[in-house]
Amino acid sequence: MKIPATVLAAINAVFDPKEGRRGRRERKVSPLSPPPADFVLDAGISMQSGDTGYYHTVMGGISREPIEGATLLECATRNSNYFQVAFVGDVLTRVEGWTPQIAGIEIGTLMSGWAFDGSNTTATWIDSGTMASGHQYNVTWANT
Repeated sequence: MKIPATVLAAINAVFDPKEGRRGRRERKVSPLSPPPADFVLDAGISMQSGDTGYYHTVMGGISREPIEGATLLECATRNSNYFQVAFVGDVLTRVEGWTPQIAGIEIGTLMSGWAFDGSNTTATWIDSGTMASGHQYNVTWANT
């Protein structure tokens, strides 16, 4: 019995046989994808959560958007034990394989790789160190 192409497409939309799992699919990026642009982050602090760094319209500031045409939503140390970066929209093909580097913040093991959840593109790492409110940080990118 031959399975119609429309049925196969629907199955592959929720199950990736190469990945062997259900749920959100992470797209692979070309190794030629350029890194996001370096920028300067002016750290602020969220009094509600204790997060320190930059969160669009809430705390801190940035010298430029790292990806032209995309809004950096968050670049912050959170609860002194993890670091998160998020962009509004689907920029997965631009960030996959890139890790932010910040002097004084040791960005360690990847907790949750770059993925697009339907609204934002986010990644989370374990970190040691916390940004200090009122300080500036140079953010660069390393291919990992």
